[in-house]
Amino acid sequence: MADTSVTPDAVDAFIELMVEALPDVLVVDGPDPVGDDAEALLYVGLADPRSTSRDNSAGSFDQTWSNATARTRTEDGSFLCSAVRWDGSGDMRTARRGAFSIVATAQRLLMSNVRLASGGSDGVDGLIKTSFTNVAWDQRQTTRGALCVVLFAIKFESRLQRSSS
Repeated sequence: MADTSVTPDAVDAFIELMVEALPDVLVVDGPDPVGDDAEALLYVGLADPRSTSRDNSAGSFDQTWSNATARTRTEDGSFLCSAVRWDGSGDMRTARRGAFSIVATAQRLLMSNVRLASGGSDGVDGLIKTSFTNVAWDQRQTTRGALCVVLFAIKFESRLQRSSS
């Protein structure tokens, strides 16, 4: 896939690494499964799980073609994530610290593994580096209890090389 875009491989690698790093957190690829009642979740490829807007993009990327044949391209992009923590007793501190703990795990992973390497690989083909950006957070009391949601993006840079065939 890396000759078209590094995005699918980067998202898949990040999910795989986060599932391993967060055994007590439900890591969700895209929209929430219907009827889920987990207290701690990490959505990958979903801007805001509280939104009902149809414009809730998973991410974006741009490619720069350095010559007329577009054989080698630079790709810059990002995919969106949401760390969610509920506390049924209504304790906002517990919800907030839980959500930020999920975010801290993602940050530590990216700081130590900028190419999203796993399973003995050197990382995602074409991926040069990742970074952590665009953090926003919200907290509120709901009928389910205290809720804290931390929205963030994983930014990436890559170099794509199309094969000659």
